[in-house]
Amino acid sequence: MSLIFPEETDNSYVILRPAKPMSFTAFTLCMSFGSELNLLRETILSSYYNSGDALNLWVEYGIFNVYLLHSNPVSFKLPHLNTFWTNLCVTWESSSGLIAVWVDGKSSGRKVYRQGHKVQDGGIVILGQDQDNLGNEFDKKQSFIGEITSVHLWDYVLSSDELCLVSQGHTEPRLF
Repeated sequence: MSLIFPEETDNSYVILRPAKPMSFTAFTLCMSFGSELNLLRETILSSYYNSGDALNLWVEYGIFNVYLLHSNPVSFKLPHLNTFWTNLCVTWESSSGLIAVWVDGKSSGRKVYRQGHKVQDGGIVILGQDQDNLGNEFDKKQSFIGEITSVHLWDYVLSSDELCLVSQGHTEPRLF
């Protein structure tokens, strides 16, 4: 299944309904995407909103940012993302706070972010738009334009071997 966002809009998005509660102290979030959009603007990939930005993935002016648990983002400088398919994964584990971004099976340097915190259930997961309020208040200047596929979320950190397999299209077991 592939999701196509053909143009800048404030009303084109996809709501995901998790099979399990979104309550966890570790995760691996992966997706594949391609876009011709000039990523020198704010561009949302995924938004989980629960009384604030609980887990958001952004490309902002060429820098990849993860917003976790209503805080300032942690930022990663990634290779230029373009129309060719990119597999992107983010891993985070609360007890150590270690977070990393994986692009096509290759890891960024790890950083420490939001150590000791927990993602809480009760929010809404949306692809392609940023929620400024629970499930609404979208800004077309932040919308994703392109194609997204293979969105998966695990409630634990996948090993480096598993992440390499995910980048090749292997995705079991999956939460969504």
